[in-house]
Amino acid sequence: MATHDPKILAIDDNRDNLISLKAVLKDAFPNAIVWTAENGPKGLELALEEDPDVILLDIVMPDMNGFEVCRRLKSDERSEHIPVLFLTALRSDSQSRTKALEVGGDAFLAKPIDETELRAQIRVLTKIKEANELQRKEKDRLAALVGQRTWELERSRAETLKLLENLKAENEVRKQTELALKQNEMFLQQIVENIPNMIFIKDIEKLSFARFNRAGEELLGYSREELLGKNDYDFFPREQADFFTEKDRHVIAGGKMVDIPEEEIETRFKGRRILHTKKLPVFDAEGNPQFLLGISEDVTERNLLEKALRDSERTNRLLIEQAPVGAGVLQGEGLVFVNPAFLEVFGYEGQEEVLGRPVEDFISPEDREIITKRRKERLTGNPLPSHYELRGLKKNGRSFDLALWPRVIDYQGKPAILSFCTDRTEQKALRNQLLQSQKMEAVGTLAGGVAHDFNNLLQVVLGYSEMLLMNQSLDKRVLGGLQTIRDTAKRGGDLVKRLLTFSRKGPTEMRPTDLNHEVEQVKTLLQRTLPKMIGIELILDDDLPTVNVDPVQIEQVLMNLAINAKDAMPVEGGTLTIAIKSVVLDEEYCGLRIGAKPGPHVLLSISDTGSGIPEDILQHIFEPFFTTKGIGKGTGLGLAMVYGIVQQHGGHVVCESEVGKGTTFHIYLPAAQTSEPSNRVEAKSVTQGGSETILLVDDETWVLEISTEMLSRAGYGVVTATNGKEGLDVYKNNRDLISLVILDKLMPVMGGLECFREILKINPNVRAIFSSGYTSDWGEKDPVELRAKAILQKPFESERLLKTIRRILDEA
Repeated sequence: MATHDPKILAIDDNRDNLISLKAVLKDAFPNAIVWTAENGPKGLELALEEDPDVILLDIVMPDMNGFEVCRRLKSDERSEHIPVLFLTALRSDSQSRTKALEVGGDAFLAKPIDETELRAQIRVLTKIKEANELQRKEKDRLAALVGQRTWELERSRAETLKLLENLKAENEVRKQTELALKQNEMFLQQIVENIPNMIFIKDIEKLSFARFNRAGEELLGYSREELLGKNDYDFFPREQADFFTEKDRHVIAGGKMVDIPEEEIETRFKGRRILHTKKLPVFDAEGNPQFLLGISEDVTERNLLEKALRDSERTNRLLIEQAPVGAGVLQGEGLVFVNPAFLEVFGYEGQEEVLGRPVEDFISPEDREIITKRRKERLTGNPLPSHYELRGLKKNGRSFDLALWPRVIDYQGKPAILSFCTDRTEQKALRNQLLQSQKMEAVGTLAGGVAHDFNNLLQVVLGYSEMLLMNQSLDKRVLGGLQTIRDTAKRGGDLVKRLLTFSRKGPTEMRPTDLNHEVEQVKTLLQRTLPKMIGIELILDDDLPTVNVDPVQIEQVLMNLAINAKDAMPVEGGTLTIAIKSVVLDEEYCGLRIGAKPGPHVLLSISDTGSGIPEDILQHIFEPFFTTKGIGKGTGLGLAMVYGIVQQHGGHVVCESEVGKGTTFHIYLPAAQTSEPSNRVEAKSVTQGGSETILLVDDETWVLEISTEMLSRAGYGVVTATNGKEGLDVYKNNRDLISLVILDKLMPVMGGLECFREILKINPNVRAIFSSGYTSDWGEKDPVELRAKAILQKPFESERLLKTIRRILDEA
């Protein structure tokens, strides 16, 4: 039978499946003969009648399933040689595959059927059938030849005896007969001894071994002398000997050959082996069984190899199917194989949606020319990068960042390209978040450093302008200019505070707070601030945990976001929604957000129905001084301050926006350990001077001068020092006179904190105030923890300084 025109029997209880399968087979093999059967019994009948080259067998069928059909086919010598290819859509698991192999199945193919793979499987199985038939015919021929020769020998031996009895006088005839017998026996001996399979002959009465060839000796590990005259019970365990004896009796009783595809035996030196044995009776001249002939082939290695190949195929398929990375094989102009991860990467559900399609269908239009060019170059052997990235295209039309690792392989005898692929969108988003976070951190560090020196300058400007304004005899125009200078210095101080807030170096007053209450208060303020055509909606959570925040700063966040939302609204107005709820962030979410930490949080969402933010602008919105507003309409610090305040509170902020559909800011704040919100009210004090002596330590000469002037006018005595070491010496020499020490944080030679620690060693009860351009990053302990009485951030007004001094001195 030529492999190009196979005879195929398809057995399936589903008529539609048979019609479809027959069409596929006719398409693959136009000249093929195809029979169909809708149940197992009918299939068995057709298999024996038509002797097909391949049987395509469904597993799940009523009355008699595919496994039982296969078992019966393989147990019948008339159909055992026909290869069976299992087809199923319901049991494609490894257990079904194993069961199929156990009952004698030759191959397994899951539905939906890949026509290319089906064609290849049928061709291979057709060749296997041809080989099986040739092997069977050859073994039958050899067995028949041995039987025939044995029978001839026995007949010759009988005739010779008869001839010797009748013709004793005819010595020459006797010699000729003996020579013929020897020649026949030598011929038979040469055949038997040179056959690589084990050949043995048993007598039919005791089933003891009467003859054994060299291959049998080598296999069993016993010499002929040890074997002859003994039976199976002398060499094998009783259970095995029973099996062999039962088969022998069956052969003798049936008078025909019996094929045993697999039987295990325990050999003397080679351990357990698997044999394929055929047993047949040898008849005498009268047709009576006289001997039993057995021919056994050692198929241990072949079975192990076949099993290893099946296991390897199963393992490779399992690895590919379970791999977290997408894998696809491109051959010709279309995909011929994809794994489940490939479908997941591109958003498809089944292979039928993908197979046969060109790879360009899965690439964004702007990158299709690249993929086409590289595919052609790769197949021609040109050196190309082993990995590159481009824009992929999902089933829903959304593009994404796609990473590819292509390789040229041989697939079913033809060149193909195997590509592994992953969706890099989340990874690139994380990388962009990290770069943005690092950039913001660098800008924040720069802002904090500049703020310190700038605040010292503003302190001088503000102090001198306040003192000059005390002289009411000055010309009104001069007084107006001084007021402008003072107000400008204050605005400069506010600007620096915003920078410090962004850089997380500004002062905060944290306390457990109920955000529901804060949001309701802000709504009242916004109703008086925002235009009437903008509606404000609150969505509160009654079961909300408290958060440890600075309420004033949270109010600033809400106000800034509300004002930005107002500017984004159309002239006819819109809706501003403030929603608040309790959430718990898990490890998976935090792994995709830089700065996010797992645990309970309060989510504060501010949404508007405005114009939205373009994608190219969205990545810059939190940067200081970045603004899309016109000149004079914004400083670009509003969202930078929001970012800084949220970071300072241990939270993170996420912005979602789509042009034409509005913007939402999601602010995540960690829930507090305590559930009781607290409120603190500072006691008011009356500004007044005094006569005590104050030690003023600052490295800025102008700051010393203006501060000395302020304190002196209030009646205080002032001693000064330009660094911490000098201040320490002054305090040592005047400790009994000095009632209060005012220290700058950053100074040359010795800083303010170190100087304060040394003064505490001299006088643990010393009263001190710290002033600085920024008030964070004090080290292991801030001044208050070291028993300082207050911290003043520059620039400060003289009234605030005098109130603080008086309050501290009066506490004693």
